[in-house]
Amino acid sequence: MTKHNSKRAGAKSEKLEFVQEYLPIKDLRNGIVETTDGRYIKILEVEPINFTLRSDEEQFNIISSFASWLKISPMRLQFKSVTRKADSDKHVAMVRDELDTEDNPQCKELGEDYIKLIKDVGSREALTRRFFLIFQYEAVGRGESDDYAKIYGMLQTAEQNARAYFLQCGNSIIQPKDPDEATAEILYMFFNRRSCVDEPFSSRVNRVVVDTMAAKKKVIGLDAVPHIRMAHFLAPRGIDLTHYNHIIMDGLYYSFLYIKAGGYPAASGRAGCPRSSTQGKAWMWTCISGGRTEARPSTRWRSGFASTAPSSKACRIPAPIMRS
Repeated sequence: MTKHNSKRAGAKSEKLEFVQEYLPIKDLRNGIVETTDGRYIKILEVEPINFTLRSDEEQFNIISSFASWLKISPMRLQFKSVTRKADSDKHVAMVRDELDTEDNPQCKELGEDYIKLIKDVGSREALTRRFFLIFQYEAVGRGESDDYAKIYGMLQTAEQNARAYFLQCGNSIIQPKDPDEATAEILYMFFNRRSCVDEPFSSRVNRVVVDTMAAKKKVIGLDAVPHIRMAHFLAPRGIDLTHYNHIIMDGLYYSFLYIKAGGYPAASGRAGCPRSSTQGKAWMWTCISGGRTEARPSTRWRSGFASTAPSSKACRIPAPIMRS
């Protein structure tokens, strides 16, 4: 919750503002996010490939396929890379389950040492990265922005085109069983980078439902669950917008940099690689591989939600779908 003071007729009054008011998310259906300003957005998760281990010919084919897709891709799109500490608890639990059935004491001792190593490395060095392709519907003619069937069809076509071309690059796009739940979980992670570690999205949903039922004096299991705005499930614990060069959301600090369309390097050398062998390839990876940095190529911040810049020239880089 955010707070600000205002003066009226010489008296100092206090007005409370809720974080939900700052989230421009109106609805979510069929895996499509409808924003409060009338945009329709699709979020796809992309499985990365190890681009640097591919041969020069394979790299050329990947870049060519990616460039071909950009010619038919939606005009307003972005790539988002999210970096966070790796969750080693599941792997540790799996190892412990195997150790419970192990009779050899030496194997058990080795297993315990392995668990200690995982915890030690995981707490200091292990990082996971998730990559997302985000694009929005573009109306061709007047009145089409109100036709949801056409909106859904065009976004589905854009998704299928992306799947086909990314497959040529070696990347697969994850197909969730429930698109609405998967998209909501992604948005929840975007807005709650700290809280999502201790409170998974399913736990947040249960808590919001229980709190809403209690506030409306309804009984769970007997009364129907009332309508709950999507923003209530996604809102972070707080947003601080009082600073000119950064914001604070969910206890984390965020700062944003914008690279102009003409600011991308035509050629770049990477540490440990000959300059001639890396002409313009994956140059952004050196910027985001050092820690918990996020990349949004060809985007600018708008209405509290990342939306793309009008220029499509800045999109001509394959780096976001790659990892080393």
